[in-house]
Amino acid sequence: MLTRGWTQDDGASACLAACPAGTVRGTTRRLLGLISSCNKCTQCSGRTITISGCDGGPQDSICYRCNATLGEYQDNAGATACKNVTRCLPGQAETQAPTDISDRTCRNCDGATEYQGEADASNCIPV
Repeated sequence: MLTRGWTQDDGASACLAACPAGTVRGTTRRLLGLISSCNKCTQCSGRTITISGCDGGPQDSICYRCNATLGEYQDNAGATACKNVTRCLPGQAETQAPTDISDRTCRNCDGATEYQGEADASNCIPV
C-alpha cells in the first residue's frame, strides 16, 4: 500500500518520494537501493508547446512543434497550446506569411484602386 506523497517505482519494490509538478523524478540504482531526485523539467522552446509530462512522475516534458501549414503557430516559450493563424478576410491581402513561430499579417485593399473578393489572398487585384 502506498501513502500519500509516495509513488511505487516501476519494476522496483521500493517507494520513492513523489516530486512536485514542474519537475521530473529521476532515479539511480545503487548498491543499497534507489536514489531519487526531483529535477526541473525541460522547458519547450518558443517553437514548441508542452503537451504532457512534467507532472512530478518519471516522464519529462513532451514537446510538440506548432505547424503553420496546419494553421497554427506559437511565439511564447512554455505555452501549452498552439495559436490559430490569422485569416485574411475578403477585402484584405497577406503581407507576411505565417511561420511556426509567427502569425500571418494582412493589409486592407484600398477599395478604390484595388480589391480582393477572396479570403486568405496573397495580393489585392487592381481595378
